[in-house]
Amino acid sequence: QVEEDKHDNDEAINNNQQSTNPLCPGVIRGKTNQRNPFYAHIYVFDNDYPALLSDIHDDENNNNDDDLFRSHVARGVCGTISKSVTLSDFHVQCK
Repeated sequence: QVEEDKHDNDEAINNNQQSTNPLCPGVIRGKTNQRNPFYAHIYVFDNDYPALLSDIHDDENNNNDDDLFRSHVARGVCGTISKSVTLSDFHVQCK
């Protein structure tokens, strides 16, 4: 009896997953509708849904009227490092 190899189409499944992963090279990202660059090395993305904003004004979100719920403006940049590339994919040139 010959059994069918369940892992025969792993490459096709992997390619399909990469085409829908918003962090993979060349994929169009949903929020921005921009195509990712075709990167081959470490690439750092700006987070599409950041917890902090870099361009918020001082008077926005500044509600200190309540002693229980105090808030103040916080600025920052959130980044996401691509995890789709492994160390074995990188080529290091030694001098």
